Amino acid sequence: MVRKRLTRDESQAQTRQRLLEAARAVFARDGYRGASVEAIAAEAGYSKGAVYSNFASKEDILLELKVAYADAGFEELDQLVDRLTASKGKYEDAAKVIRKWLETFRANTEWSVLAVELQLHAHRNPDFAARHGTLNECHRAALAAIFKRLFVAFGKMPKDCTLLADAVIGLSLGLTLESGSDPADVMMATVGSFFAAAPDAKSRT
Repeated sequence: MVRKRLTRDESQAQTRQRLLEAARAVFARDGYRGASVEAIAAEAGYSKGAVYSNFASKEDILLELKVAYADAGFEELDQLVDRLTASKGKYEDAAKVIRKWLETFRANTEWSVLAVELQLHAHRNPDFAARHGTLNECHRAALAAIFKRLFVAFGKMPKDCTLLADAVIGLSLGLTLESGSDPADVMMATVGSFFAAAPDAKSRT
C-alpha cells in the first residue's frame, strides 16, 4: 500500500500537533519554569528551530494548550446541557451530571497545577498578563453562557452568571493547592447556592 504523501500544510499541522503533545508531557513533568524549548523539541524528536518556526515562545505553547484543554471541557459541558434541557428533568438530576463533569474536568491534576503556574507567571509579567487575561475573559464568558442556559431551562432567571463562572474558575484554581474538602463538593455547593438564589422564571422553556 502506497502511503499518501502529506501536503506542506498537512506536514506543518502534524509537526505542530506533535510539538503540542510533547510540550504537554514536558510541562506536566517539569512544570512551567522547569520546562525548556530544548526539552520540548527533544521530546517531539525535532530541532529547537522546529519549535520556534511554529511558536513564538514557551508562553505561546502553554497558552495554546490551555485553549485546547478548556475548549474541549466547555464543549463537553455544552453537550451535556443540551441533553439535560431536552430531557426536562429535575434540577437535582442535572446537578449530578454537572458534578460528574466537574470531577472529570479536574481529574487532570497536572493541568490544574500548570494553570496555577500560568496565573502566577501572569502576576509577574504584565505583557503576558494582558494576553492571559484576554483568554480568561473568553473562557469566563463561555462558562457563564452555559450556566445561564442551564438555569433558564430549569425555571430560573439569573441576573449574571459571570459571577458564578468567576467563582467556579477561582475555586478550581485555589482548591488545586488544598488537600481538604473535595473540590467538586465545594464548587457544586456554590452552583447550588447560586441556583437557589436566582429568581424563578415566569414560564419554563
